[in-house]
Amino acid sequence: MSSPSPDFLMQRVARGDRVALEHLHAQMKQPLYAFLRRMGASRDDAADLLQTVFLKLWQHRAQYAGTQANAWVYRITHNAWLDYARKWRLLDTATPAATGDIATHSPEESVMAGELGARLHQALATLPHDTREAILLSRFSPLTLADIAGILGTSEANIKVRIHRGLMTLRRCIEEEGHD
Repeated sequence: MSSPSPDFLMQRVARGDRVALEHLHAQMKQPLYAFLRRMGASRDDAADLLQTVFLKLWQHRAQYAGTQANAWVYRITHNAWLDYARKWRLLDTATPAATGDIATHSPEESVMAGELGARLHQALATLPHDTREAILLSRFSPLTLADIAGILGTSEANIKVRIHRGLMTLRRCIEEEGHD
């Protein structure tokens, strides 16, 4: 049996269903935690921010419009991250955190994957904050470009440009690093 969709669960949460909130939390906590880690939050801070997100989600459930639960939850998550980053003055200095282990088959592949991951994290850290956000949301969330544009307060075309330019910059950084 498949899990209820985030839209269905969020509609129930909006009506005050705490069990639906628990199911939504169970369903979305890992991707939201990973997003916060990629944005640069430490493990502990990401866990704290995740609690803040679900508290805000519950407190503001009456404001849910009834559709696009993923976009709404990611907007709350993004705003919680921005509040945190502003408080700690991290917006220009946040380094994306480790994204987890990469499954490989040999020690050589593990070393290569680790080196590539390290280069990728260094390259991500050089990107402007808004570009890094667009790339991370587009690659590590279930959101559409329209959803991302709404969350970041810009047009879909601008999101496409940010992603394209950011990916080109990442490619150049990684290729240059690989030739050293």
